Amino acid sequence: MLVFMFIIIQFKNLTAMKNNITKISVYTLVGLFLLFLSPNFMKAQIVSAPAGGQWNLPATWIGGTVPGAGDNVIIASTVSVPGGMQCNNITIQSGGILQNSSSNSYTLVVNGNLSNQGIIKNTSYNFTVNVKGNVNNSGTMTNTTLNFTGTANQQMASTQPLQLGNFIRTDGSGRILATTNLSFVGTAIDLNSDTLAFTTGNTLTMDGGNLSDGVIFKSAMPAFQLTTGTGTYVYNFIIDAPETGLYGSLLVYGSANVFKHNVIAVPLKSKKVL
Repeated sequence: MLVFMFIIIQFKNLTAMKNNITKISVYTLVGLFLLFLSPNFMKAQIVSAPAGGQWNLPATWIGGTVPGAGDNVIIASTVSVPGGMQCNNITIQSGGILQNSSSNSYTLVVNGNLSNQGIIKNTSYNFTVNVKGNVNNSGTMTNTTLNFTGTANQQMASTQPLQLGNFIRTDGSGRILATTNLSFVGTAIDLNSDTLAFTTGNTLTMDGGNLSDGVIFKSAMPAFQLTTGTGTYVYNFIIDAPETGLYGSLLVYGSANVFKHNVIAVPLKSKKVL
């Protein structure tokens, strides 16, 4: 009798285990199916070949596939961009170089995020990079224009000085969110009536260049610090922070500039456009 009861209990335990395994298998299959359908899973990742080359040539890419608007790209060598090129996310690795084709000025459209640990630069002409997602830079950026074209907030982080010709926001929706301190050398920052909001970062350093047509915003202490070098100027610009420290030499052109709340200036030069 005891043996019979033991066999029944064991049978029930095996049945329960079988049911659990079946449920786990079903859940696993459903999870894998949903993962397969997710946008990130569906996007290909394409890596540049060691020899590099022109973006539009199959030989430039491992596997021979030229990246399109929905592909994630890794630049591990030197890649030159002709006209009409797009991708989703792009990463320029340390040692990688992204540049325009030497025959003319060209633009690369990045529909996702840009991460640069290498070099982005011009050749003989100008190179513009339009980015719809976030930008994270720990390398060198000396190309003509970095253009924020997304329709929502876009994050900007950089641990290195940016030597861009132009830093531009061209869409009216959302803001550029600075998540680190930012440093520019000779860069014209044009926000086109939009906002550069410092969320984690506190300091903007500019050696030359200018700020025009927009707002720098910081919602809370510590104070926002603007450090400027010779020739840096502002025009039609608002700085809105609980406290702002102005350090260095800053030229203020025109009468449409507003520095709100508590401002500490060391020393400040101003000049009106006649």
